[in-house]
Amino acid sequence: MDWNQTCDRLRNRMFALARCPWEEKVECVQGPVLTAALEGDVLTIQAPDLSGAARGMFLSACALRDHQPIPALGQKRHIASCGMMVDMSRGGVMTVKEPENLAGTVLTWSDGETQLAFDGAELDTGALSDSGLSPADAMPTILTACQGGEIVDCCMEEQAGAQVLHGTLDLDGDQGGQIQCWFQPDSYGLLRAELSQDGVTVVTMKFSDFSFTDDRSMRVFGINNGKLTGL
Repeated sequence: MDWNQTCDRLRNRMFALARCPWEEKVECVQGPVLTAALEGDVLTIQAPDLSGAARGMFLSACALRDHQPIPALGQKRHIASCGMMVDMSRGGVMTVKEPENLAGTVLTWSDGETQLAFDGAELDTGALSDSGLSPADAMPTILTACQGGEIVDCCMEEQAGAQVLHGTLDLDGDQGGQIQCWFQPDSYGLLRAELSQDGVTVVTMKFSDFSFTDDRSMRVFGINNGKLTGL
């Protein structure tokens, strides 16, 4: 069985199944781990076998159809419900509420440093990318970008029957990557944020209640039961 010919047939079938009209180039290569990345107009799927290639193509097609970033594939996903209070001039504290086995985990940050602790013990979450960006860095990184990051693109979108403001921001320095943010158009409250590295979404945050104040002396964000999902 020819790998390339079979992948071409899978591409047609999976994109049709997802009802995705995207017609740009799809490259499928064999590798030990299932990954997907979009660079320009080229979607590259790496998969250990044809079943993995089919899964990667279908999930990528769904993301392209919905104008969403390419999802992380072949990785574990973790979901947590958190509450947070942030003073952008000083730092912030985020506390995990759910799941039960992680409840009470506290993330604090100030002066560019983050610390994650559970029951008094400091934890190391590992890195999301070669640049050293960790899951603990994701929330302050996103809020800092919203406060003063470079906007690459901004437009209005319709989601769930309502108009939302969608902004794309570049990450500064060695971190690389991009942040996608969706805001309430009137209040600019965050609805969702996604952090991507090398074209792959590594952290997604959904906010059920977001409020902030902004004056000359202090910028404060308040988040209650923000949904945090990521690798």
